[in-house]
Amino acid sequence: MPDQALPDIPVPSGCPHCQTQNATVNRFCSLCGPPLDSEAGTAVLQDDIQRCRVDSIFDRMLKDPEFKE
Repeated sequence: MPDQALPDIPVPSGCPHCQTQNATVNRFCSLCGPPLDSEAGTAVLQDDIQRCRVDSIFDRMLKDPEFKE
């Protein structure tokens, strides 16, 4: 049998917070919820930044007397 490269076998991810072993497809811990990798963490931060921007726009709109009418 010729030498063949073995496919990468996914390794379960351990949560850095609670040490729970998660399925390889999980991007977030199935027990406590934080991101398991930097890509998922970046996505969460980008969502939070966008949510803050939207909240700021709505706050300004609600303070505008013309908008209330």
